[in-house]
Amino acid sequence: MALTVDDARAEHARLSAAGVTFVSPPAEITAGVNEGGYACYFLDPDAITLELVEPPRVPGRPCVRSKRSCEEDG
Repeated sequence: MALTVDDARAEHARLSAAGVTFVSPPAEITAGVNEGGYACYFLDPDAITLELVEPPRVPGRPCVRSKRSCEEDG
């Protein structure tokens, strides 16, 4: 299962500090529909691998957690 986030690197840092075990750090996606985004993998309490995905920023497309444009984040 993948969880979509606005900032995979920030969520990785936050969850790591909370004790979550990551399989990999956020890596830039370099091909396909999510090119320009980031993804990383972590383990849930049952050792099931889950994914954090930060979609690429597309002008005019809203961020995941807000209705404002991701362009407003810089």
